[in-house]
Amino acid sequence: MEKQEVRKLLEELTNIAEIENVRLEFRDMKRKLATTSLNKGVIRLNKIVLTFPEEIIKYILAHEIAHIKVKTRYHCEEFRVVLTQLIDDNIEKLERRLIELFL
Repeated sequence: MEKQEVRKLLEELTNIAEIENVRLEFRDMKRKLATTSLNKGVIRLNKIVLTFPEEIIKYILAHEIAHIKVKTRYHCEEFRVVLTQLIDDNIEKLERRLIELFL
């Protein structure tokens, strides 16, 4: 997937989550697929993510946006509610698929 397409996905998801000013950066990372700065509203994606299927990229972005929306790094109930609002698919299935791709 091209970076511009990922940015468009980010825009769609931030509109659904009703948050603004989320920036997206692409980096080489050794151990993580993504990191988020809650204070600055910056999502950093590992460049390897660009090789993943669109549904997985969407899940990763939604996951990071949910962290920004609830302003916590924890996967609390509020985080899960926001993530479910952003992703229509079976979240557990997507998480298993993501693990398969990254390992």
